[in-house]
Amino acid sequence: ACPPLKDPLESKAIAFLGRISFPLYLIHLVVICSFSCWTYVGLRNTSHSHNSSALVASAVCIVISVFASWGLVYVTDQPAIRFGKYIANEFAGGNKEKDIL
Repeated sequence: ACPPLKDPLESKAIAFLGRISFPLYLIHLVVICSFSCWTYVGLRNTSHSHNSSALVASAVCIVISVFASWGLVYVTDQPAIRFGKYIANEFAGGNKEKDIL
């Protein structure tokens, strides 16, 4: 273990990013190809520069992706994990541990 990296890597922000990483992976391309493109084209059509349009579209992409991923954790990820634990406990003789989510 590397002590100088221990505290930063155990921060709540890093834990949050770890928790939303899979939903973020699933949704980011959809957001880029829809909301970000729509934002960029809309700004370019109102005579904004490429750089400012790209910056705003990127910010929109990040915000929407993070919020959508966070929502997917609660709507799909956690129920799927609970269901998997139920299947393991009921049908495969898995551990009878309490649900940690």
